Amino acid sequence: MPLDDNDDCLKALPFYKADGESPNTNMPAPAQVKTPARRHQTPNKRPRRPPRPPTTIVQEPDPHELSDAAYKLLQRYDRLRRPGDLINAIALYRRALQLIPNEHPHKPYWLNNLGHCLYHLFSRSGGAKDIESSVSAFRDAMVLTFDGHPQLPLWLSNLAVSLRARSERFGELSDLESALETNRRAVALTPDDDPELPRRLSNLALSLWDRFNRFGEPNDIESALETHRHAVALTPDGDPELPRRLSNLAISFGTRFEHFGEPSDLESALETDRRAVALTPDGDPKLPLRLSNLAEYLRTRFKRYGERNDLERAIDADQRAVKLTPEGRPHRSDWMNKLGVSFEIRFTHDRTQKNFDE
Repeated sequence: MPLDDNDDCLKALPFYKADGESPNTNMPAPAQVKTPARRHQTPNKRPRRPPRPPTTIVQEPDPHELSDAAYKLLQRYDRLRRPGDLINAIALYRRALQLIPNEHPHKPYWLNNLGHCLYHLFSRSGGAKDIESSVSAFRDAMVLTFDGHPQLPLWLSNLAVSLRARSERFGELSDLESALETNRRAVALTPDDDPELPRRLSNLALSLWDRFNRFGEPNDIESALETHRHAVALTPDGDPELPRRLSNLAISFGTRFEHFGEPSDLESALETDRRAVALTPDGDPKLPLRLSNLAEYLRTRFKRYGERNDLERAIDADQRAVKLTPEGRPHRSDWMNKLGVSFEIRFTHDRTQKNFDE
């Protein structure tokens, strides 16, 4: 069952701008210095020479201007999702970073933003170089940040997100372990009253869930559930992240049920996902996924106990997931296949022509 985690990974990578900067895309114009025109020698009737072109002195760009321009492009990308803005922001941040020494106080901030851009580019294209560069940028930001710096937990959290993405892309165990340990450190350094703590707990829980699925160690799924619960408990009602965190908590309950068969875990998965669906607004792109997961839990309970209402509710949820997913979207065929499974179960159970036709 796919995790409902993409939104949180992206939100774990906020735009960060060093103090004192303001977005500004006005790049300094090259300074031009003109040499005086030479007098033409007319007495000897020699051919006139054309005047020399003006001498141009190229002024080195101000790295702060470059950073401000990149930041404004990032903001526009966040609104409009134009790939060109992302690519240009990456180029500007790279140039700005070349122009400042490692001791510059803004360098970790700009490295963080560069890593953020590269992560987004990887999410769009899947390019191996992009995720490698994202991990490298976040690592460099962390290395340049002293212990006790208020932004260190953010740099760690961002690095963990990119490491987890690289682990999913290439399957390297070292990345999985590094993401887990980096998330743990980020959580440990985050104060209890920090509003980012629920997000970092959620990311830690996802890394624990990943490792459980890799090795099946019971302690990992227990820790994932405990950490998901903590993240949900710290998320206030009305927070737009609450449905997603509930959905991932439900998935962890469902995972433990699949491996150990405890009926209470199936009930917890079902009730938690119901709450996630109820809190998800119509039009939210994650709603079809949450409905499909809900249908899966209901089908599983029908197979276990034979309660007809569970199967009917599963079909309703499957139909809503299909209806809410436009033609051509990548997951629509998955939702349709699952709806077909529900109809097949009902036909097998009832043996009626109506169910067969559906």
